[in-house]
Amino acid sequence: MGHEPAFYIPYLAIGYVIYRFMVQCTNESASILRSHKPFIMDGRIRLTDFVLRSISKAFFYFFCTWIVVIGAVVWSPEVHLTSMFTMLLTFPVVIVNMVWWSMCMSLIGARHADTGEMINTALRFGMLLTPILWVGDRFPPGTYFWWAVQANPAYHLINFVRAPLLGQPIDPITIWYLGIMTVLGWVLAALLYRRYARFVPLWI
Repeated sequence: MGHEPAFYIPYLAIGYVIYRFMVQCTNESASILRSHKPFIMDGRIRLTDFVLRSISKAFFYFFCTWIVVIGAVVWSPEVHLTSMFTMLLTFPVVIVNMVWWSMCMSLIGARHADTGEMINTALRFGMLLTPILWVGDRFPPGTYFWWAVQANPAYHLINFVRAPLLGQPIDPITIWYLGIMTVLGWVLAALLYRRYARFVPLWI
Protein backbone atom coordinates (compact mmCIF):
# COMPACT_ATOMS: atom_id res chain seq x y z
CA MET A 1 0.00 0.00 0.00
CA GLY A 2 3.07 2.27 -0.12
CA HIS A 3 3.35 2.65 3.67
CA GLU A 4 5.47 1.01 6.32
CA PRO A 5 3.84 -1.90 8.21
CA ALA A 6 4.38 -0.03 11.49
CA PHE A 7 1.91 2.59 10.23
CA TYR A 8 -0.35 0.54 7.98
CA ILE A 9 -1.23 -2.31 10.36
CA PRO A 10 -2.62 -0.02 13.13
CA TYR A 11 -4.28 2.08 10.41
CA LEU A 12 -6.02 -1.01 9.05
CA ALA A 13 -6.94 -2.46 12.45
CA ILE A 14 -8.45 0.76 13.80
CA GLY A 15 -10.40 1.47 10.62
CA TYR A 16 -11.74 -2.06 10.41
CA VAL A 17 -13.08 -2.33 13.97
CA ILE A 18 -14.75 1.10 13.80
CA TYR A 19 -16.34 0.32 10.44
CA ARG A 20 -17.47 -3.05 11.79
CA PHE A 21 -19.12 -1.25 14.70
CA MET A 22 -21.00 1.03 12.32
CA VAL A 23 -22.05 -1.90 10.13
CA GLN A 24 -23.38 -3.84 13.10
CA CYS A 25 -25.32 -0.82 14.38
CA THR A 26 -26.89 -0.40 10.95
CA ASN A 27 -27.74 -4.06 10.43
CA GLU A 28 -29.14 -4.50 13.92
CA SER A 29 -31.29 -1.37 13.77
CA ALA A 30 -32.76 -2.27 10.37
CA SER A 31 -34.46 -5.33 11.86
CA ILE A 32 -34.70 -4.44 15.55
CA LEU A 33 -38.33 -3.27 15.54
CA ARG A 34 -39.66 -6.22 13.56
CA SER A 35 -37.80 -8.68 15.78
CA HIS A 36 -39.47 -7.18 18.86
CA LYS A 37 -43.00 -7.08 17.49
CA PRO A 38 -44.69 -8.60 20.61
CA PHE A 39 -43.17 -5.97 22.89
CA ILE A 40 -44.06 -3.13 20.54
CA MET A 41 -47.64 -4.31 20.20
CA ASP A 42 -47.86 -4.34 23.98
CA GLY A 43 -47.22 -0.60 23.81
CA ARG A 44 -45.33 -0.15 27.06
CA ILE A 45 -41.81 0.40 25.73
CA ARG A 46 -40.49 3.32 23.69
CA LEU A 47 -39.12 2.51 20.26
CA THR A 48 -35.88 4.29 21.09
CA ASP A 49 -35.22 1.70 23.80
CA PHE A 50 -34.87 -0.98 21.13
CA VAL A 51 -32.53 1.20 19.09
CA LEU A 52 -30.32 1.87 22.11
CA ARG A 53 -30.31 -1.84 22.84
CA SER A 54 -28.99 -2.61 19.35
CA ILE A 55 -26.24 0.00 19.73
CA SER A 56 -25.30 -1.37 23.15
CA LYS A 57 -24.95 -4.83 21.64
CA ALA A 58 -22.74 -3.48 18.85
CA PHE A 59 -20.63 -1.59 21.39
CA PHE A 60 -20.11 -4.78 23.40
CA TYR A 61 -18.74 -6.59 20.35
CA PHE A 62 -16.66 -3.52 19.50
CA PHE A 63 -15.14 -3.58 22.98
CA CYS A 64 -14.31 -7.28 22.59
CA THR A 65 -12.58 -6.78 19.23
CA TRP A 66 -10.61 -3.78 20.48
CA ILE A 67 -8.00 -6.20 21.77
CA VAL A 68 -6.91 -6.54 18.13
CA VAL A 69 -6.24 -2.81 17.97
CA ILE A 70 -4.34 -2.86 21.26
CA GLY A 71 -2.14 -5.62 19.87
CA ALA A 72 -1.48 -3.62 16.72
CA VAL A 73 -0.68 -0.48 18.72
CA VAL A 74 1.68 -2.33 21.05
CA TRP A 75 3.42 -3.90 18.07
CA SER A 76 3.87 -0.62 16.20
CA PRO A 77 6.70 1.66 17.37
CA GLU A 78 5.00 4.66 15.72
CA VAL A 79 1.95 4.59 17.99
CA HIS A 80 2.07 5.33 21.72
CA LEU A 81 -0.26 3.68 24.21
CA THR A 82 -1.10 7.07 25.69
CA SER A 83 -2.85 7.98 22.44
CA MET A 84 -5.50 5.38 23.29
CA PHE A 85 -7.00 7.86 25.75
CA THR A 86 -8.02 10.13 22.87
CA MET A 87 -10.83 7.68 22.22
CA LEU A 88 -12.55 8.92 25.36
CA LEU A 89 -13.17 12.17 23.46
CA THR A 90 -13.51 11.00 19.87
CA PHE A 91 -15.46 7.74 19.97
CA PRO A 92 -18.53 9.26 21.72
CA VAL A 93 -18.96 11.37 18.58
CA VAL A 94 -19.24 8.16 16.56
CA ILE A 95 -21.81 6.77 19.00
CA VAL A 96 -23.88 9.98 18.91
CA ASN A 97 -24.03 9.79 15.13
CA MET A 98 -24.84 6.10 15.12
CA VAL A 99 -27.81 6.74 17.44
CA TRP A 100 -29.57 9.12 15.06
CA TRP A 101 -28.61 6.96 12.08
CA SER A 102 -29.94 3.83 13.77
CA MET A 103 -33.18 5.60 14.67
CA CYS A 104 -33.73 6.43 11.01
CA MET A 105 -32.79 2.93 9.86
CA SER A 106 -35.11 1.31 12.40
CA LEU A 107 -38.09 3.22 11.00
CA ILE A 108 -37.14 2.38 7.42
CA GLY A 109 -36.61 -1.26 8.38
CA ALA A 110 -40.02 -1.38 10.04
CA ARG A 111 -41.65 -0.03 6.89
CA HIS A 112 -39.71 -2.16 4.40
CA ALA A 113 -38.89 -5.69 5.51
CA ASP A 114 -36.09 -6.21 2.97
CA THR A 115 -34.12 -3.16 4.09
CA GLY A 116 -31.61 -5.25 6.03
CA GLU A 117 -30.52 -7.29 3.01
CA MET A 118 -30.14 -4.21 0.84
CA ILE A 119 -28.16 -2.33 3.48
CA ASN A 120 -25.90 -5.31 4.16
CA THR A 121 -24.97 -5.53 0.48
CA ALA A 122 -24.35 -1.78 0.25
CA LEU A 123 -22.15 -1.76 3.35
CA ARG A 124 -19.98 -4.59 2.05
CA PHE A 125 -19.38 -2.62 -1.12
CA GLY A 126 -18.93 0.55 0.91
CA MET A 127 -15.97 -0.92 2.75
CA LEU A 128 -14.03 -0.95 -0.52
CA LEU A 129 -14.83 2.73 -1.07
CA THR A 130 -13.84 3.77 2.46
CA PRO A 131 -10.17 4.33 3.40
CA ILE A 132 -9.77 1.21 5.52
CA LEU A 133 -7.77 -1.16 3.32
CA TRP A 134 -6.17 1.82 1.59
CA VAL A 135 -4.94 5.17 2.89
CA GLY A 136 -7.16 8.17 2.22
CA ASP A 137 -4.39 10.69 1.51
CA ARG A 138 -3.28 8.93 -1.67
CA PHE A 139 -5.32 11.29 -3.89
CA PRO A 140 -4.25 14.90 -4.58
CA PRO A 141 -6.64 17.53 -3.16
CA GLY A 142 -9.25 18.73 -5.60
CA THR A 143 -9.32 15.61 -7.76
CA TYR A 144 -12.47 13.56 -8.36
CA PHE A 145 -11.35 10.72 -6.10
CA TRP A 146 -10.38 13.18 -3.35
CA TRP A 147 -13.89 14.64 -3.42
CA ALA A 148 -15.34 11.12 -3.37
CA VAL A 149 -13.38 10.35 -0.21
CA GLN A 150 -14.33 13.64 1.44
CA ALA A 151 -18.03 13.03 0.71
CA ASN A 152 -17.95 9.66 2.51
CA PRO A 153 -19.38 10.04 6.05
CA ALA A 154 -17.83 6.73 7.16
CA TYR A 155 -14.39 8.09 6.30
CA HIS A 156 -14.83 11.14 8.52
CA LEU A 157 -16.20 9.11 11.43
CA ILE A 158 -13.31 6.67 11.21
CA ASN A 159 -10.69 9.36 10.64
CA PHE A 160 -11.95 11.38 13.61
CA VAL A 161 -11.02 8.47 15.89
CA ARG A 162 -8.09 7.04 13.97
CA ALA A 163 -6.02 10.17 13.35
CA PRO A 164 -5.35 10.99 17.05
CA LEU A 165 -4.62 7.34 17.77
CA LEU A 166 -1.93 7.41 15.09
CA GLY A 167 -0.53 10.69 16.40
CA GLN A 168 -1.92 12.72 13.50
CA PRO A 169 -3.97 15.94 13.63
CA ILE A 170 -7.65 15.78 12.79
CA ASP A 171 -8.43 17.34 9.42
CA PRO A 172 -10.48 20.55 9.88
CA ILE A 173 -12.73 19.34 7.06
CA THR A 174 -13.57 16.29 9.17
CA ILE A 175 -14.47 18.46 12.18
CA TRP A 176 -16.78 20.68 10.12
CA TYR A 177 -18.27 17.70 8.29
CA LEU A 178 -19.10 15.83 11.49
CA GLY A 179 -20.43 18.93 13.21
CA ILE A 180 -22.88 19.65 10.40
CA MET A 181 -23.79 15.99 9.94
CA THR A 182 -24.48 15.50 13.65
CA VAL A 183 -26.84 18.48 13.88
CA LEU A 184 -28.69 17.73 10.64
CA GLY A 185 -28.84 14.02 11.44
CA TRP A 186 -30.49 14.57 14.81
CA VAL A 187 -32.96 17.01 13.27
CA LEU A 188 -33.85 14.42 10.63
CA ALA A 189 -34.19 11.62 13.20
CA ALA A 190 -36.43 13.77 15.40
CA LEU A 191 -38.68 14.68 12.48
CA LEU A 192 -38.96 11.11 11.23
CA TYR A 193 -39.59 9.73 14.70
CA ARG A 194 -42.24 12.32 15.45
CA ARG A 195 -43.96 11.77 12.11
CA TYR A 196 -43.80 8.01 11.66
CA ALA A 197 -43.23 6.32 15.04
CA ARG A 198 -46.96 5.90 15.59
CA PHE A 199 -47.24 3.88 12.36
CA VAL A 200 -44.68 1.25 13.39
CA PRO A 201 -47.26 -1.14 14.96
CA LEU A 202 -49.16 -1.09 11.66
CA TRP A 203 -46.05 -1.68 9.57
CA ILE A 204 -44.74 -4.65 11.51
